[in-house]
Amino acid sequence: MGALKPFSELKNMAVYHFDGRLIGTLENILIDDEGKVIGFRIDKKGLFLRDCFFPISTTFFIKGNKLFISKDHLQPLAGYKENCREIDGQEGFIGRLLVNADDELKGIVEDVYFQFDLEKIVTIEISEGWFTDLKEGRKHIYYDDVSLYGENALLFKTPGGGASDEVPKLLQ
Repeated sequence: MGALKPFSELKNMAVYHFDGRLIGTLENILIDDEGKVIGFRIDKKGLFLRDCFFPISTTFFIKGNKLFISKDHLQPLAGYKENCREIDGQEGFIGRLLVNADDELKGIVEDVYFQFDLEKIVTIEISEGWFTDLKEGRKHIYYDDVSLYGENALLFKTPGGGASDEVPKLLQ
C-alpha cells in the first residue's frame, strides 16, 4: 500500500502547473460519504475566482512539498461543494469529537491519513488530551470504523470503540 499521507502535510501545499508555473495553494480536500477523495480545493493566486476545484480523476503528482496539476482541469468550486464535504473547515473532520455508542468522549480528530495515491481516507488521528498524547502518543483508528454523528461528532461503529494496534504499522 505504501506510506500514508496526512492532511496536515498536504494543506497549504504549493500547487504548480506541469510547466512549473505557480497556480496557488491546496486549501482543502473534498471527499464523499465513504471517504473517497473527489478532488482538491485550490486557492488560485490572483484577485478573482480564487477558489476552484481540481478533480482527482485527472492527472496529478506530488514531488517533495509541491503538487503538480494541469490548470486546464480547474473548475468552479460551486457545483462540487453540495455533493461532498471538506476535510478541514466548519463541516469537516478536523476538530470533530469522537464518541462511542454510549456518548462517551474518546477524543478529538487532529488529522486524517490518505492512501499515498490520495484515493481514500484510511485512518483518523485522534487526541485524547495533551497529557495523554505526551505519555502514550496520539491514537489512530480506521476510517471505516466511524460514521458521522450529529453536527460535530464521529461515532465508533463498533461497541466500546478504540484505537487499532495495526494502524502504526501502516504509518511506517
